[in-house]
Amino acid sequence: MANNLDSNITNKVARIFLKEFEASKVLCKTVNTSLLTPEFTPQFGETVRFKRPHQYRSTETVDGDLTAVNKNDITSGSAPATVQNYITVPIDWTNREEALELDQLAEIIRPAAQECVTKLETNLGKFMTANLGLHNGTVGTAISKWGDVASNQSLMQSIGVPMSGEKYAVMNPFAIQALADTQSGLASGDNNLVNTAWMDAQISRNFGGLRGLTSNALPATQLGELAGATGTISATPDGTYLTAKDSMTQSVTLTGLTASTVGAVRAGDTIEITQADRSRLNVMTREIAFDQTGQIKWTYKVVTGGDTDGGGSVTITVAAAAINETDGQYNNISNPIQAGDTFEILGTAALSTQASLFYHKDAIGLGTIRLPKLHTWDTVIESSDGFSIRVTKYSDGDANKQSIRFDLLPTFSVLNPQFGGTFWGA
Repeated sequence: MANNLDSNITNKVARIFLKEFEASKVLCKTVNTSLLTPEFTPQFGETVRFKRPHQYRSTETVDGDLTAVNKNDITSGSAPATVQNYITVPIDWTNREEALELDQLAEIIRPAAQECVTKLETNLGKFMTANLGLHNGTVGTAISKWGDVASNQSLMQSIGVPMSGEKYAVMNPFAIQALADTQSGLASGDNNLVNTAWMDAQISRNFGGLRGLTSNALPATQLGELAGATGTISATPDGTYLTAKDSMTQSVTLTGLTASTVGAVRAGDTIEITQADRSRLNVMTREIAFDQTGQIKWTYKVVTGGDTDGGGSVTITVAAAAINETDGQYNNISNPIQAGDTFEILGTAALSTQASLFYHKDAIGLGTIRLPKLHTWDTVIESSDGFSIRVTKYSDGDANKQSIRFDLLPTFSVLNPQFGGTFWGA
């Protein structure tokens, strides 16, 4: 009697796919995957919002009398997690029984799992590059020494990013060559017969408080046509937490730039506020943050760019929002950014570059939606960290063809844009 694989093929394929999927992940392992996945179901639609942590300030008095003291308020902010596009790997599944019996299933499935992870991590890398708000190094300069990496930990600690929890620096694979002269900082191999992509990606398990990794998921970006230009802020941005609490972005209008320039400012550009006394604060102590050269200047990451108008102005959306209010509960900048403040768009005009990433694990959230089963042979599998993948075997009777498909529906969220950013060499 001929074998009938219809009843168990998706279960067998799903197990192998999950094993290969897990072995291929790198960037996905560095972000928060525990927060989003349990909350998302098909009933929620396109977006789920997560409550941001509250911040409070303490007060000092001689006698403990709080009559004249402004109390902390409770303003609940929320971080939106947005459903992305389906990631699907479809395969024609004709005459595979012989391959299954010869134990060749892993070789057939491995490329599908790797492609699924590659697409997911490429999209995640683009999302992180565009939405993480911090900046370190000289835009467009290659990483050349371990100090370029270690300075990210110093920056995060100076501005109050929690020191607990995992922190990462993710770089182009050529960073291995640039950093290879410091062998003591490199990760030693594990005694495993088969290395996973995660193990192979590690440069350093702990260098200056960061785990160093390489990844091909970092996107290439082109700086705006006016990178390197200077100008002024034309109107005082809204610097209140109430306005920024859900998106943690801010609308800023730049002026004094070359008029009528297409692609003047692009997503991923870095805007440095050069006006005196616009410095980052440590969000824990509320004291001005310093690096080895002095006060750390405020920088914006451009989320949505634009073209300049005939007067040389452009309105952009930036992260993270610069907050400065009288009560100081949510302040992150020493003084509010105002109309007339000077700025510089960092980098070289229209330069194609690839930034590296540094971040706390809780900067970005990643989840997947558990997809409903189709009316055919299919299996829904979940990884140990919550990734839900649907495996479906189906057929086209008209075309006399069998197929199998692997589906993943991810969700991305910026949990805190000030917990990470992009970096280059010094």
